[in-house]
Amino acid sequence: MKRIFASLVVALVIIAALFYDLYGTVNDGTVENEAGKQPKYHIQVITQNSDEHFWTMFKKGASAAGAELNTYVEFVDVTQKDVDSSVQAVEKAIYSSVDGIALQGQDITKTSAVLEIAKSKNIAAITFENELSYIPDVPTVGSNLYDIGQKEGELGVQACKGKGNAVLIVNGAGSQSSQFKSLKLQGIMDVFSKHAGISVQAVYTLSAGMFETEKLMSKILAQNPKIDLIVCTDERNTPSIAQIIVDADRVGDVSIVGYGAMPQTLKYIGGRGVIYGTVCPDAYNIGYDTVSQLYAILNGNQVSESLNTELFPINKTNVDQFMVKTNER
Repeated sequence: MKRIFASLVVALVIIAALFYDLYGTVNDGTVENEAGKQPKYHIQVITQNSDEHFWTMFKKGASAAGAELNTYVEFVDVTQKDVDSSVQAVEKAIYSSVDGIALQGQDITKTSAVLEIAKSKNIAAITFENELSYIPDVPTVGSNLYDIGQKEGELGVQACKGKGNAVLIVNGAGSQSSQFKSLKLQGIMDVFSKHAGISVQAVYTLSAGMFETEKLMSKILAQNPKIDLIVCTDERNTPSIAQIIVDADRVGDVSIVGYGAMPQTLKYIGGRGVIYGTVCPDAYNIGYDTVSQLYAILNGNQVSESLNTELFPINKTNVDQFMVKTNER
């Protein structure tokens, strides 16, 4: 009997501790920052559940801005480039009565509709790094897609010395991304058009995933046996394509220009030169500027409709420097 009583007492103590912790954290619906100072605003940033370099650096930049501006920045990860998951996250943010919301535009119709609801509740909104859709009347922060294409094209020219057969691989995610694919493609093609020695053999669409990448690359290598250059516009697919070139023993025959700065991508640039180069967005400052711009909106200030951030072309000459700079942040 004494053992039963003792067990009940222990259980009650644990339950009481849990309730105290919960009450102490959320009883007034607010969160204090690290210094114990009450945050001025609570904003929710909807991010992707991904290990890509972009998201790691983006969150660091957003967190740094939040700390400087006394703003609580909450990250909510959703399924990669899934419209419904993103919209549901916004709906939950509205229900939670946050002060501001930041997200990527995954489509136009659904995202615009849910942001209109947020606006009616006096919740500020901003988008960032819109690879798929531009949301009308909502400020945005991020890379210029045409510039991405141009810089990838310039690296491609360097890789094949202005002469060779090229294949372009663009990101296939999103149902309404044709306009945005065309901006990157236009940038690449405008550069290549100045070099008569470069012949674009085909343009392929690819969603992220090793299985899909293997299938497409098998098709490309079979249909284009004399290919000299592959240009990929997607961060996650870039190292996967490089690995397939390694497995096919085509290193040195086929040059690769990619996008983003995943660790394996940088390794392939700095080592055997499997990847000639990559174009990397300034993810840290995209995160920082996203929070800063949203903070300005919440303070009643006017912000730019579109704030473009830097792009970093990386090849063997500066990859080590880029890695050092990244690690310092």
